[in-house]
This record gives sequence, C-alpha cells and structure tokens, in this order.
Amino acid sequence: MNRQTILKFAKWLWVAAVIVAGGVYLVTHWASVSGYFATIAVQNLLLSALFLAAGKLVLVFLSQEAVQGEGLNIGYAEIFRIVAISQLGKYIPGGVWHFVGRFNLYHDRELSARKSTKALIVENVWLLSGAVISGAAAGLLSPQAPELLERIGWRVGGWGLAALGVGLLLAWLGLLVGFERFFRKKDEAQLAWGRVLRLMGVQAAVWVLLGISFAFVFPQVSADTLLLNISVYALSWIVGYVVVFAPGGLGVREATLTWMLASVIAPEDALIYSTVHRFVYVVVELILGALAGGMQLLNKKE
Repeated sequence: MNRQTILKFAKWLWVAAVIVAGGVYLVTHWASVSGYFATIAVQNLLLSALFLAAGKLVLVFLSQEAVQGEGLNIGYAEIFRIVAISQLGKYIPGGVWHFVGRFNLYHDRELSARKSTKALIVENVWLLSGAVISGAAAGLLSPQAPELLERIGWRVGGWGLAALGVGLLLAWLGLLVGFERFFRKKDEAQLAWGRVLRLMGVQAAVWVLLGISFAFVFPQVSADTLLLNISVYALSWIVGYVVVFAPGGLGVREATLTWMLASVIAPEDALIYSTVHRFVYVVVELILGALAGGMQLLNKKE
C-alpha cells in the first residue's frame, strides 16, 4: 500500500470518526433535552439555528483571511469546506483533532507546515480576542451592566461604562495591529490598519449573530436582555474553547453560561436553555459538515 493510499484511507477514517462522534452526542443527549424542546416555540428553534448558521458562515472569513495572509489564495467555498469538515473533529475526545484536521487540509493545498501552523495561531488570536472584547463590550452596554458590576464591588455610571467600552475597543485595536506587524513581513505593515478594522467588523458580526441565536432558545426574546445574551455567550464560549480536555467545550460552556446567568434567571432554567442551544449547535455543525462533504464530492466529479 503506497503513501497516497494510506493518506486517503486516513482521511476517510477521520471523516467517519467525526460523524460518529457528533452522532453519538446527539443520541446520548436526546433523552435529557427532548422534554425541554416542548417549552420552546418551533419558530424560535428555527431562528436560533438560522442565526447560528449565519454566524458560523461569517466566521469562515477569519480562516480565509488567515491563510491568505500566508500566501494561500483560496476561495470562500473551498475554505468553507475545509472549516466545516475539520471543525467536527472537536467532538472526538482529545480536544485537538479539529486543529489536526485543519492543519492536514491546509497542507494538502501546499501550504507548508510552518505557514499552516502560523495561520492557525493567527486565526485563534483573532478568535479569542474578538470573543473577549465583543463579550465584554456587549456586557458593558447592556441595561444590566450597572447592577452586575455593583455585585462585584464596582459602581460605574453611564459615562464610566462608555469609557470602559471605548478603552476596550482601543486596546483591542492596538493588540491586533501590534500582532499583525509582528507576524507579517515589513513590506506588509502598512496593510495592518485596514486589515484589522475589517477583522474587527467580522468578529463583531460573528458574536452578535451567535448571541442572538442563543437568545432565541429562551421562551421569550427580549430586547432588554439581548446584549446580555450576546455577552454571556461570547465569554462562556471562550471558557469552553480553551478547556481542551472537554470535546468542543461540552459541559464546560453550559456550566459557565449557567453560572453567568444565575443572577438573572433561575440556575435550572439557565442550564436547560444552554443545553438546548448546545443541541442546536451540534445539529447545525453536522448539517454544515454534511453540506461541505456534499460540495466536496460534487467538486471531484466535475
């Protein structure tokens, strides 16, 4: 058996493993969440899935920007296929298989190991910094901000909250520009500002869409709590993302959401709605992965 045959077999084995991992999650958790779905309107669940899919599709632009920065000019459809298929690897125990899958798919497109690694690092810096700042900024702008801050001993008024928000955005801008200049060649340094501003806009759109998706799993969607939902979802996502021992942050994100919402709604209700959203999240990722796989097969036939 030659090397190409082995690699082809390994790729199909990996695809099968991620499909099985996602399917196992849905089957094993259905009994615990099926009763919860009766409390949520069908249109809310569909809107939650729609906004979630939109957020995931916008997120693909970050991956595209990261590899293009390393010299791999790749269209949106192709990078979508790479991201949608590889991201399912996070449901395989180990917490790193989605990175391994993405690295291999980049390498298949003749991006060197060094550049593939660099693209992944850059993308994750953008992703994590965007979640932190977007989550914090949404929280500061929410009507609940003064009360929540007072509970931890901070008494901040309207102007103080605005100043904190502006300070966060400026710090984020400075961090990303500095990071871009550090990672890019000197002759590309002048592109940093425009690139970073574009990335900040993409990131803001991602977390707004994902936060709205989370808001729709509640029985009633309220404009008064929308910013808070965006905030807690972005910040809890970070915790789930960095805890690598939990596949896809399973359980960790939900526990963090429950803790963060405990001062607003009953903890048991927060756990229910965060669990329902996780179920919707996995279904949407499997659908996007299946769509990407279908596109890949059609592309090979042409």
